[in-house]
Amino acid sequence: MDMPGCQLRITLNQGGFIMAYYTVCPACGANLDPGEKCNCIDARVKRDEFFSKHIETEKASGQLNFIFSNDSGGNKYSKC
Repeated sequence: MDMPGCQLRITLNQGGFIMAYYTVCPACGANLDPGEKCNCIDARVKRDEFFSKHIETEKASGQLNFIFSNDSGGNKYSKC
């Protein structure tokens, strides 16, 4: 198993024979195939980086500003 904390689950049919086994991601609970790695943590980090670059909060009002430009000046639009 690739991720520490993964749980191995084995499913038995009515005759008691092993039908399938899988692991469970400890972070999101996804059922993973044997050897499969969950990308939920990578996706969460990527999402957080995106929002930290494109949204900022005005200190005075607490209003969210969307930043649509990648330049250092940043075109800010606070009316949505």
